[in-house]
Amino acid sequence: MMKLRFGQAGRHFGETVHQLGRIFMLLVMLGLGLFGVFAFRLSFGPMQIPVLASWLATAGTGQGIVVKVAMAELAWQGYRQGGGMPVSLQLGDISVRNAVGLELAHIPTAELVVPPADLFGAHVPLLIEGSGAQFTGATAPVSWYANLVPGSGFSLARGDFYVTLGAGVLGKGDGSIAISGGGFTLHVTPGAVDVTDGRATLAPTGASAPHVGFTFTARRHGTWAGALTATVDTVQAQDLRAYWPALAAPEARKWVLENITAGTATQAGFTFSLTAPGDLSRLALADVTGQFTGQDLTLGWVKGATPITHLNGVFTMRDQDTAVITASAGQVGGVQLSNGAMTIIGMSKKDQVGNLSLNLAGSIPDVLAVLSAQPLDLLRHAPPSLADAT
Repeated sequence: MMKLRFGQAGRHFGETVHQLGRIFMLLVMLGLGLFGVFAFRLSFGPMQIPVLASWLATAGTGQGIVVKVAMAELAWQGYRQGGGMPVSLQLGDISVRNAVGLELAHIPTAELVVPPADLFGAHVPLLIEGSGAQFTGATAPVSWYANLVPGSGFSLARGDFYVTLGAGVLGKGDGSIAISGGGFTLHVTPGAVDVTDGRATLAPTGASAPHVGFTFTARRHGTWAGALTATVDTVQAQDLRAYWPALAAPEARKWVLENITAGTATQAGFTFSLTAPGDLSRLALADVTGQFTGQDLTLGWVKGATPITHLNGVFTMRDQDTAVITASAGQVGGVQLSNGAMTIIGMSKKDQVGNLSLNLAGSIPDVLAVLSAQPLDLLRHAPPSLADAT
């Protein structure tokens, strides 16, 4: 009886495997048949698939991003020219929006080239290129080509974009900046964004036409956290207003524009720490650090006081609330300054507090004139005879 039961189980198992094999072969034959019909259809010309293209693009971009494609033409010449021909997808009027419906970018035209192997589950890079794209709030046209590595379930495993920026404006209103051109390389995975080799030439203003380098790194762990680092070679102080966007550390910008009124800023480098929710519905500035070297600056150190002139030193942002100005040389009236340092606290607030220390060198009357002048008036309680010192 035991041998009989083992034999029956073996026969049932074998029959089950046999039937599963037949079903599998039937599905393969059905899939090949559908592919043949599909290929035969494409031999007559492109097929319009905007709805499918929109669904695939949205599925591949990840959390919170919706892509709508108004025009999508699928073409393949493999039926007549051989199975090695790639599948071409011509796209037009593409809108990229976040979860709350705000349009992030509009792309007038793009082309996606799919190697045949990817249709059978391989992860061969896809090629996509486009031109004339514009991001919301910017007029600078964007052109690019990219290699996209598909993941499982129509997702994006990795994307490498090589981007060129045309002349125009980035941002809008008080947060805008005009450029003559630029470019960068963008690497994207589902939870990471890295921008490298960023470069831009800012549009000439006054006596300045600075060159900017930039990098950007962001990671998503529920929410996005990123850091944008920008370097600038040379800017004249009187032109800073045009090149420092009002939305970037606005209180620090206000203080610099009001108090550094002449001279040259060189070797500038700043890092902006940013946060955003997973759906990119808003962007927040978390912190700012960086510095620039000043040459022959004019600095207003106390409102109403004689400014410091011919100042050579370094302006450093320790964080978005604290700045330090260190000076190797400068002048106030007839007094020479050296080894000076001024710490400014409250840069992110309406009012600031400054702590100043420096060495003075000059004649006693010149030094007394600086100390007794308004609004300092440091000698108001000094003996009257001090004014006669020589």
